[in-house]
Amino acid sequence: MFYSEYRPQKFSELIGADHIVSILTASLAKEKVAHAYFFTGGRGIGKTTTARLLAMALMCEKPQKIEKPSEKYPNLYFEPCGKCKSCLAVKKGNHLDLIEIDAASNRGIDDIRVLRDNVHLSPTTSKRKVYIIDEVHMLTTEASNALLKTLEEPPSHAYFILCTTNPEKVLDTIKSRCIQIQFKIPATTNIVNKLKFIAVDKGLDIADDVYEQIAKMAKGAFREAETYFEQYVNSGNSLETLITDNSESFLKFYELILDKDLGGSLKYIQELYESGINIENWTLGFVDYLRKLLLLKVGVINIDSFGYMAVTKEIITSSSAAEIKDTLKVFMDVPKGFRDAIIPTLPLEIALVELLPENEQKRSEKEMTLEIPKKKSEEKSHTVVVENIVDKKPAKVDKSKAIMEEVKEKQVEKQSVAKEITNPMVSKDFPYK
Repeated sequence: MFYSEYRPQKFSELIGADHIVSILTASLAKEKVAHAYFFTGGRGIGKTTTARLLAMALMCEKPQKIEKPSEKYPNLYFEPCGKCKSCLAVKKGNHLDLIEIDAASNRGIDDIRVLRDNVHLSPTTSKRKVYIIDEVHMLTTEASNALLKTLEEPPSHAYFILCTTNPEKVLDTIKSRCIQIQFKIPATTNIVNKLKFIAVDKGLDIADDVYEQIAKMAKGAFREAETYFEQYVNSGNSLETLITDNSESFLKFYELILDKDLGGSLKYIQELYESGINIENWTLGFVDYLRKLLLLKVGVINIDSFGYMAVTKEIITSSSAAEIKDTLKVFMDVPKGFRDAIIPTLPLEIALVELLPENEQKRSEKEMTLEIPKKKSEEKSHTVVVENIVDKKPAKVDKSKAIMEEVKEKQVEKQSVAKEITNPMVSKDFPYK
């Protein structure tokens, strides 16, 4: 894989991290290295790679101190030789005194207890022992407290490098005992330069616009850019195999929302679901799409920031910042409902109904207009035509009055029958003598 084959092996090979190179190499040159570092930043931007370089520099047998940095590398004060046994072992990943721990899979207190018991043991082949704990935010509370005790009183030969993409989930007491270094998202030009370096080394002839497109697709991650680039090269230089974004569907969906088409929006969501798209991930992408639309509308970014994502000038001019904000507010809470949703598309459908209540109001108004002529026809049906005995002219009579008269006549007949039964002498046909 390109990302492992072209992983930086020297501080000078770190692209777009001058501030980090300056801090670390200056500390190494002055031999004032802290016992614990806390690296934070997004995925694929060089945290673990820098941690391994720091470990290599700490255990290098023939390090190189640079008293006068060159113009090309003005912030470089120290470099590991990269040729001694320790450096080669670190590169191969089999150095006995470099312990890498994945906190995502070794997150319990028992794992940290093993670390705490072994940290006091002397190094095997080097003068120092380095622990790299990746995704340290995944440790349990008990494990974090156990690690805190080790960081408070570390042995002189032990060094810790903690890496995480979510620093807010790490205990403040742990962060306060470390030198905290924030890794910035690399610029698109830095990623393009890295891809061009790989292309030159491989002898590839790639168009400049391809570098730009792949760099934008990587969203600020060197590792993803290198993976996309390798896929592009292996697929016969075809970008169609890489572009798997849903920006076209985002654009069409938002157009339906702007048109207040509730039925069409619900139908489109069902079509996306039936096509095999992960609705939860699609919704997260749509929220990001709306955010960029909002920033574009208020002038924070320009249309070039969308990169490969589909956006039209019509959609920008036809929607106001308030409309985009209201839509964004509704869909921000949708991902929370996917976890407990009985029907996968239900949280998204509820959000649409909440966002487009006008359609429900219009539908009810239509139903009312359909009911009104029906009631008039029913009123007309209550009238019947009868013949006037006097002048033989048809006259309209209220049917309800005619019914009431019939009822009264029947009541009179019943009363007369009742009297005959109670007083049999009244009846002429009574057989009693």
